[in-house]
Amino acid sequence: MPEAPIGLQHTDFNRARHAAGAPLAKGYDRMGSSVADQAVGRSRGRSVWLASAKRYATAAVLCALFSAVYESLSHGVLSLWMVLLFAYPLALGMVPALVSHIACIGDVPLARELWACGVTTLAMGSCLRGVLEIYGTTSGLVAPYLPVGLVLLGMGVLVQVSHAAKAQTREVA
Repeated sequence: MPEAPIGLQHTDFNRARHAAGAPLAKGYDRMGSSVADQAVGRSRGRSVWLASAKRYATAAVLCALFSAVYESLSHGVLSLWMVLLFAYPLALGMVPALVSHIACIGDVPLARELWACGVTTLAMGSCLRGVLEIYGTTSGLVAPYLPVGLVLLGMGVLVQVSHAAKAQTREVA
């Protein structure tokens, strides 16, 4: 079998070959998925969750460093919003990703991305509110961060739950 061109995934390459009338490569189905990929489909979802947990852990460390540096330069003024900035990616990102990894919960990319947007929105709102508190002022512009972040988290949960319900309905039928 010829090698896939650079930048083209093997599954895409095999689909294109099959569409052109070429025989399927050994170990691939009509959709271009390898038998090995199908066998490890569940474990691939687990690796996505583990990678997400690592990204959230990195984000938590970076938030903690940013918070420490910013508060060290703030002449002794502290803000609880800035001190707890690292908690958003840690508690809402890394912990759920590790639980999903351990519980073998399937990966739904849209749900994962909505959840990530919610965590990011909450963290950025906390950062902005902390900066403004340290500066000694307030602004109404930080008010939408909390409700928008919570809505994004809720949408992520709804997408994940609806996908799981559809998958269970297919299994029953």
